[in-house]
Amino acid sequence: MAIKFYRTKFDEKLFDEFERYLESGGREVDEFDEGDIEAFLQGRMGSATPVGVEAFLQAMARRGLSKMLSLDIEFDIECEGCGEMVSSSQGVEVVFEENESIFLCERCAEVVSRIKDDIVSGKGAEEIAEMANRVSEGKVQVIVLDE
Repeated sequence: MAIKFYRTKFDEKLFDEFERYLESGGREVDEFDEGDIEAFLQGRMGSATPVGVEAFLQAMARRGLSKMLSLDIEFDIECEGCGEMVSSSQGVEVVFEENESIFLCERCAEVVSRIKDDIVSGKGAEEIAEMANRVSEGKVQVIVLDE
């Protein structure tokens, strides 16, 4: 497994618009698929690349996870880095910017915390991947995807 970071950012309002888009079609936010995201982004932004659709889907999932964590709901979840099952009370939510976080086991969180500034500052994808590999001694893979 690998931790994926997307340079594509979405305004919080866009998620609210997506929920209204679904509701206008008579569906709930938990009843959508990638085709809905693609159609929405196509209509709203004029294009919907595979990376853009994946980034939007990932951002929506992370938003929901962050809300559950803030409510102290306990659950088991797969670490986005190594795939290890982690209890929500034992994992670490690493926050990058407002409304952008990732949930990891302690080991992966330590690696990401050490390279977090490089990810946010926009360093190259290859350089970040090499730093993560070096810092984790080859145990954590980081992929940065640009649109």
